[in-house]
Amino acid sequence: MSGPVLEVVGVTVRHGGLVALNDVDLSVEPATIAGLIGPNGAGKTTFIDTLSGFTRPRTGRISFDGERVEELAPHDRARRGLVRTFQSLELFDDLTVRENLLVAEATPTLRATVTDLFRRKDQRSPRAEELLDDLGLAGWADRLPTELSNGQRHLVALARAVVARPKLLLLDEPAAGLDPAETAELGEILQRLPELGTSVLLVDHDMALVMGVCHVVNVLDFGRVIATGTPAQVRSDPQVVAAYLGSEGRAS
Repeated sequence: MSGPVLEVVGVTVRHGGLVALNDVDLSVEPATIAGLIGPNGAGKTTFIDTLSGFTRPRTGRISFDGERVEELAPHDRARRGLVRTFQSLELFDDLTVRENLLVAEATPTLRATVTDLFRRKDQRSPRAEELLDDLGLAGWADRLPTELSNGQRHLVALARAVVARPKLLLLDEPAAGLDPAETAELGEILQRLPELGTSVLLVDHDMALVMGVCHVVNVLDFGRVIATGTPAQVRSDPQVVAAYLGSEGRAS
C-alpha cells in the first residue's frame, strides 16, 4: 500500500468532564518504528486503547491500512493486522514457548475446533519456527515460561504478538521491569520487526530505548501532541523539555 499504515486525524476522547485525548493527529509509515512518549497521565495508554478498539473516540478518524476502523470491534481490528500488547504479559504458563506462539498464530474455525477433539494438531509450524530463529528464541522453544527470566518472558510475549504477521504492532510499555541488558536485547529485536513486515508504535518510559530504536517520536502532554520529529529533533524541542522538566506551570 502507499501512504501511512496508520493515520489518526482529530481524535478526541472524553471521560466525563476529563479530556483524555484532545484533537490528536498521528501517523505511522510502513516499515518504521514510531514512538509515543509523554509524562504520566498524558494519555498514552488511552491512545493505545482507542487505536485497538477498547475505547471509542468522541470525534476523529482512525484509518488502518487505508480503511476506516474506528467503528470496528477490537477482534476485528486484530484480524486485519492491528495488534497490541498489554503491560501484563499474560503468557500461557502451562504451555511451552513454541506452543504459546502456535496458539497466537492460529485462527480457530468450528471445523478445526471439532477436529482437534479427535486428532492431535501438529505442534510445529513454519512461521513459528522461523520466528523462533529470527528472534533468537529457538533455544527456549521447549521450555515453559515459568522457567524463563523476566526479560526472556517479555521477548516471548513480543514473539507471540508478531507470529500472526500483524501490519502494525502497538507496544504498551514492553520494557517495564527490564534491566538495562534486557532492554538492550529488546531494542535489538524491535529493530528487526520492520524487516519482517511489521511496523511498530512503541509506548515506553525508557527514553534510551525509544530514542535508540524509533525513526519518529511523538510527544503527548495533557492529551495533545506537542511535538513530532526525529529523536534528535524531539530531544531538543523546548515544549518537550518543559513537559518533562516541569517548567511553565507544571507542578514538580
